[in-house]
Amino acid sequence: MKLILSRERTFEVAKYAGGCAFNIVIKILVTALFTALAAPVWLGYFCAQLVVLVTGYLYHSRVTFRPELNGRKERGINFLHFTASVLAFKIADYLLVVIGVGYISRRLEEGDLLTPWVRQGLVAGLILGTSGIIFFIRYFCYRILFSDRTGKEQER
Repeated sequence: MKLILSRERTFEVAKYAGGCAFNIVIKILVTALFTALAAPVWLGYFCAQLVVLVTGYLYHSRVTFRPELNGRKERGINFLHFTASVLAFKIADYLLVVIGVGYISRRLEEGDLLTPWVRQGLVAGLILGTSGIIFFIRYFCYRILFSDRTGKEQER
């Protein structure tokens, strides 16, 4: 495996990282909005995941998927395939953030250190960290999955 990325691969990683960064901001903002409305983190992050599922599909339909899928039926089927392909990652992301926030929040409450700002920082930090890790896992899984046995990328 080469340590230095080609120009095309660097552009590809930057393109997908930009989409990931956009979705991280959405996750943090939606979760913060729900927190401000006194909703539990599990509900706010679930809603954030739903919003990101749609924005992720819209992003990838412009950047990744075949442009000839323009009909309503094809887009619907494509959305279902996209959802199925990212579902395990979404579940892992959701569980890591919600369980992590719950566990760390309880520890901070024991020390009387949990304030609303600390809690929101904790949520944002876990979203950022988890999303970054999942981005790289997902990117490399899909690179392997969509390459033929010689390592060449398949046509999309």
